[in-house]
Amino acid sequence: MSWFLGLISSDLTFFGVLGALAFIAIQVVFVGLVLLRPRRLQSSSLAWILVVIGLPLIGGALFLLFGQVWADTDRVHRHREIVARVRAHVQEGWSHIRPVQLPDEGRGLAALAEQGGEMAVRPGNEMRLFWESDEVIRTMARDIDAAGDHCHLLFYIYLDDTSGQIIGDALIEAAGRGVDCRLLVDSLGSGRFLKSELRKKIEAGGVQVLEALPTRIKLLRRGRVDIRNHRKIAVIDGEVGWTGSQNIADAAFAVKAKYAPWVDCMLRIQGPLVRDLQELFVEDWYMDSMEPLESYLDHVPEIRPQSVAAQLMPSGVNSRNDSLVQVIQAGIQLAREEVILTTPYFVPDDGTLSALVTAAARGVKTQLVVPKRNDSPLIQAASRSYYEPL
Repeated sequence: MSWFLGLISSDLTFFGVLGALAFIAIQVVFVGLVLLRPRRLQSSSLAWILVVIGLPLIGGALFLLFGQVWADTDRVHRHREIVARVRAHVQEGWSHIRPVQLPDEGRGLAALAEQGGEMAVRPGNEMRLFWESDEVIRTMARDIDAAGDHCHLLFYIYLDDTSGQIIGDALIEAAGRGVDCRLLVDSLGSGRFLKSELRKKIEAGGVQVLEALPTRIKLLRRGRVDIRNHRKIAVIDGEVGWTGSQNIADAAFAVKAKYAPWVDCMLRIQGPLVRDLQELFVEDWYMDSMEPLESYLDHVPEIRPQSVAAQLMPSGVNSRNDSLVQVIQAGIQLAREEVILTTPYFVPDDGTLSALVTAAARGVKTQLVVPKRNDSPLIQAASRSYYEPL
């Protein structure tokens, strides 16, 4: 009998050692995957290694879900084809617009931005900055009321609140006049709206409502659920454009009311840059509907008097998204008098932090504006860890 118990004990020891070796091998594989990420993602690698080691297996699963920038391969390829098709269509329309002559430092920044978003500087734009939520909604609704051909709206968050009702009613009235109205909203950010009576009311009024990047469970295997469409764009008749940080939501922001009021800025644009906003809408609408809308890009808004040159820099799965950080860093490095940086989520990479500290050391008036209370305690703690060197 003793020899039998000894055999069992030796087998348990063998399988225990084998299991331990397998566990260590899995951890090494996950750490290796972290270290093999693209260079632009390496600033967070140490944190991911600590998560992988500190939370065995669970940390590895979290890394696979959120640590890798991966998306549905078919969607990435389809987006690349759509972008190529749309941009080939719009290229001829810019032939009569003379290139903008910029100073040396401006040319460098513009070239860097164009590498990332593939959109050039456009002359002749009138812009008005809005920073009061209610005024944005009222003015945008008036623009929709004046529409005679089409209204294209793309927003990450659309809420069934006062603002959502105002814009919804304006779209319904426009559709009733024969205006083509399309509303594209993100599946995650606008999940409540997509299930609401307001959505049904808007669709019953003749407005096309489309869900971007559906988050249903069966689609999780095809891409990261946290890769979302965060754009905030409105284009009316190809003549008036809106973009900025505000969603279709009250400043009270019902889903996170304890952090209200939310402060956002929006630009109302008239001029050639509106065509670039239209192009982004057309590409994103095509992605989730397969409905081609290139005909809306045949119109190029006229150059406006008393206007400014401006450049749109979009991001996405097929963009050089690291270019935006490079533009910000280069802009800070070129500053001679003043730098003002405002963001709700301040977790800079080493290059941006160094650029800010160096600007201040050079005598440039350097200011950072962040929320006193952040809706993400983890990001707020991370942000404060940078305050001492600043």
